[in-house]
Amino acid sequence: MENREYILPMGDWVTQSQKAVVIRFSGQRIVLSTGALGGGLRTDLTGVFDYNDCDNAGVCSEMLGETMLEHQKNIAIRLGLDPYYTTGLDTAANMDNLARSTMVYENFSVTALVTAGADGNAARAGDPSSLHEHSGSPCFILPGTINIFLFIDAKLSSGAMVEAMMTATEAKSATLQELMVPSKYSCGLATGTGTDGIVIVSNAESSVDLYNAGKHFKLGELLAAAVKKTVREALYRQSGLCSQSQHNLFARLKRFGITPDQVSQNYDAFCPNDQERCYIWMSQLSCDGFMVVWASMYAHLLDQLDWELLTLGETTDWAEALMSMMFCHYGCQREPRIPFAHDKEGSVQQMVQTIQKGLAEVLRIHNEAEKLQMNAQDFNK
Repeated sequence: MENREYILPMGDWVTQSQKAVVIRFSGQRIVLSTGALGGGLRTDLTGVFDYNDCDNAGVCSEMLGETMLEHQKNIAIRLGLDPYYTTGLDTAANMDNLARSTMVYENFSVTALVTAGADGNAARAGDPSSLHEHSGSPCFILPGTINIFLFIDAKLSSGAMVEAMMTATEAKSATLQELMVPSKYSCGLATGTGTDGIVIVSNAESSVDLYNAGKHFKLGELLAAAVKKTVREALYRQSGLCSQSQHNLFARLKRFGITPDQVSQNYDAFCPNDQERCYIWMSQLSCDGFMVVWASMYAHLLDQLDWELLTLGETTDWAEALMSMMFCHYGCQREPRIPFAHDKEGSVQQMVQTIQKGLAEVLRIHNEAEKLQMNAQDFNK
């Protein structure tokens, strides 16, 4: 991608290349950043950056320092920025997949710039963690980061800056929830990734003073709308993640360990040495409207058990009812039985196993129907 240059509504200059998006301020700004370099609340910064740490093949390069702070200092210098008056974020997302959106209301505007990837590192807040830093030493983390830059052409109070970050984070989490992005570290839905960053930039020279960025105020509405629009667009640009890609049985259930490989193992008991036909049928079945809706209902049933909104008995009863509905819809003769476990984890495992066996049974029925149809065609010839 050739370098692109453009100006944001409050006059800041943007240079976008394959490796980085660099924004140089045209005046005094109030900045709140999660960056290792220049992080926190600052009023003396002159620029910000979003930097791609990977090469064209997607392989992440070695850090340019012993810690993330040293690394980002060297990045700033490489980009022609003063490291003492700069903040920035790192990512593995391609800069040409950046999404941009501007929202305007009366006398102020909000512009969001977002790069995003969630395939390898999506997580739900509170998931089990595996890392503990020691004096800022780097740790290996799977790629997948949502970086949000918000430029607000109004002068925000310190409290409003923090509230803007909170509202933007909620908007990001809402977007992932609406796309039903699964966590890579639990059976829950993701609320972000393990390496997300955000930079809020406010125009200190604006005559428009704003003190609230919550959901009851137009500033909160606009910045949330801008974040939701750009996060969704950036995820699609980076990896094709969208409503259509999530309209899939396994996209809804893989967080519970239900995958094509596991279903095929159960199917193999009915139709050994028929892997190719199995995967063809699974591909068709996984996008079937009834099956996607059924999987969504089943997944939400397990979610509510996990959230303690339903009892184990209620969940088991309705899990069996949903399995019966699926068997009836696809013409299966065998009735599913879900043993009642006395603990939640055991019951969930039994329900997952029942789903896998049920899907295998549906595939078996489809396979037999296809063979009968082929035999009938041969007979008619």
